[in-house]
Amino acid sequence: MKKKKLDSNFKNRVFVVVALVLIMFLSLYTVFKGDFSLNSFYKVESRVAKLKEKHKEDSSVIGWVKVQGTDIDYPVIYNNGKSLDSVSYNYAWVNDEEFSNNVVIFGHNIRNVSSKPLIADKGHERFEQLPSLLYYDFAKANQFIQYTVDGKDYLYQIFSVAIVEDKYIDYKGEKLSNGTFEKVVAGAKYDSYFDYDVKVKKDDKILSLVTCTRFYGGLGYDIRVVAKLVGEESLGVSKKVIEKDSYKEIKKKMLAVDKNHEA
Repeated sequence: MKKKKLDSNFKNRVFVVVALVLIMFLSLYTVFKGDFSLNSFYKVESRVAKLKEKHKEDSSVIGWVKVQGTDIDYPVIYNNGKSLDSVSYNYAWVNDEEFSNNVVIFGHNIRNVSSKPLIADKGHERFEQLPSLLYYDFAKANQFIQYTVDGKDYLYQIFSVAIVEDKYIDYKGEKLSNGTFEKVVAGAKYDSYFDYDVKVKKDDKILSLVTCTRFYGGLGYDIRVVAKLVGEESLGVSKKVIEKDSYKEIKKKMLAVDKNHEA
């Protein structure tokens, strides 16, 4: 009877030790690899079938964009040189139909333009939920963008979120040479309010999402989110996200405003 009791105590001690080791491992993983629990096991939801169906209805539809954590899940049309205001609110759009190393997608934002944007509000449409990524916790938990084009789903990982003056926005979205590509990436990383643990090489591909804002009280600025094309090995991987000094002003301004103003 005494031996059975000793065996039971030994098993209990082993269980406690194993549990403690597991907790320590998970804690260290979080410290060195980022907030794993926030963004684990992202699953690509294919939009190939929806894209084919929509293209039959409207031949200008060439792609589909989906942003993690939001209701941004829309067809993308080739704008073909039209003014931005002439594009239907039912779509996002690109100004270059080529799937190159520099895809720039635009979307409307009418009701979420203030210095205190609402987070993933269900009443918002088109790119009105994109400003959610200005909030650190939301940006940390949602780091992936899907872009479906040419019969395939592509996955991008965000490495820059910023409010940028219009004059610095790439409205053409044309293919970039190696030198220009590196400058664009360096500029996006510099502008970003968050430091993402995402390395971008000169032979990578990037995707930018752009929408308007009146964060500073008037026109002249856009929200720009830039992401890098990644493979399936990035599924379930949460990168560390750190607030930069430039984010302090943005955070202070968002906390100072009491309510969201519509345009």
